Amino acid sequence: MFVTYERAGNRVGFGFSPTEAEKSRKRDISLGLHAAFVDLPYDVGAIHPDVLALSAFLIAGPFAGESLTFQSGISRQLAEALEAVKPKCAIGPVDQSLRPRERPRDGKPGLCFSGGADSTAALELLPSQTEMFFLKRVAPLRRVGESRWAGFQRIARDAARIILNRKSYEKSSEAGERFCQALQDAGRTAFVIGSDLEYVRDPIGFPHHMSCTVPLLLMAESRNLDAVAWGTIGEAAYQFGSGSKYMDFAKRNVFKHYNALFSAVGLPFFNPVVGMSEVATSRIALSSGYHSYVRSCQRETLEPCRRCIKCFRKSLLEATVTGQWPSHDEFDRYFADSDIKRDLKKVPIKLENVYAFIASHYDGQHPTMLKLKKRVRGGEIPVGWMMKYIPSYIEQAPADYQGKLKESLSRFVSPMSEDDLHETMKWDVTAIGNDPKIARYAQELSAALDSVA
Repeated sequence: MFVTYERAGNRVGFGFSPTEAEKSRKRDISLGLHAAFVDLPYDVGAIHPDVLALSAFLIAGPFAGESLTFQSGISRQLAEALEAVKPKCAIGPVDQSLRPRERPRDGKPGLCFSGGADSTAALELLPSQTEMFFLKRVAPLRRVGESRWAGFQRIARDAARIILNRKSYEKSSEAGERFCQALQDAGRTAFVIGSDLEYVRDPIGFPHHMSCTVPLLLMAESRNLDAVAWGTIGEAAYQFGSGSKYMDFAKRNVFKHYNALFSAVGLPFFNPVVGMSEVATSRIALSSGYHSYVRSCQRETLEPCRRCIKCFRKSLLEATVTGQWPSHDEFDRYFADSDIKRDLKKVPIKLENVYAFIASHYDGQHPTMLKLKKRVRGGEIPVGWMMKYIPSYIEQAPADYQGKLKESLSRFVSPMSEDDLHETMKWDVTAIGNDPKIARYAQELSAALDSVA
């Protein structure tokens, strides 16, 4: 694949020319559009060639096969870091005289901000000078006088790859933009950056799980950024969320290789919530002065839809703190949703540990909720560890931020004891379906869900 860059005012454009083999590769996730743009809020000036290359890699890298050739030479340091991530791909050209972007000494972190609970918890733990970068999905370029939907239909037909459906096309960003406006009104720095990079993937979505960093990367030099942060939680990083066993995040390639990759452009990882469960992040977000702006809704509505799996789980997590559980009618509406039914019938359930925590606090009488409580062993297994953090994760942050992170954590959560850490590490539901009792409880829950109209 050959990658080109183009600057037009505040817009940064990327072009991707795949080989015939890359075009014909059959996979569940494949290359859609061969171009993407990012509309920056102002002219950021010169952008380091390494930053442009890394941005392009996070958009189109997953679709590159045997080679990835950039329009401009990249530093030897970035080339080595990219080769560690994608060892079977020839990457270049290398400009031996190019110095990598250095990490500024008086910089500040940048947070890839979504406006959800985990992202808000990260905001509360990061230094006050942290700047937020919200990626807004916008439709690909359209002709003058052409509606966005008509333009998308034309582009999709021309590409002959993009799936045509409104659910994939439409994604409201109103809640996130409203949150960013509230941050700006409070004197914080928050940017809303539009891009069509999600259309490079078919089906539409982030081509790479770190594609959301592209706006932050492109603005890093002009904003004097020295670290990149996300709202990534422990269930994802340490793999104890559902169908996997505990793994030390610091030893996983996704940390080792990608931290080195971002460090090559002066932006080491600073993940403030990665050592804690969604239980802890939800409680931190609930205590935030911005709590009323938090939206984790899966259906991307301005107000919570109160029908999707995220609204269901987050509302119940909030109930464990406030004691204000949904009414029987509200529970019925949740359990009637087809997506919620599908997710709760799985064995294991995604984020089963979180449901075990929720169920351990539920003392109500809703019959289907009681079936869920029995299924996830609510009240039978230890769950206190989910309100604390893994002490060693602080060492993953840049050395100059570790002390500040530990101080911020002390305002909200405590470190895990050895016993807590033992409970965390032994959490394993990968084979839970083999337990006859759990299998029976799963059948009972499935029947109860099917009975809710």
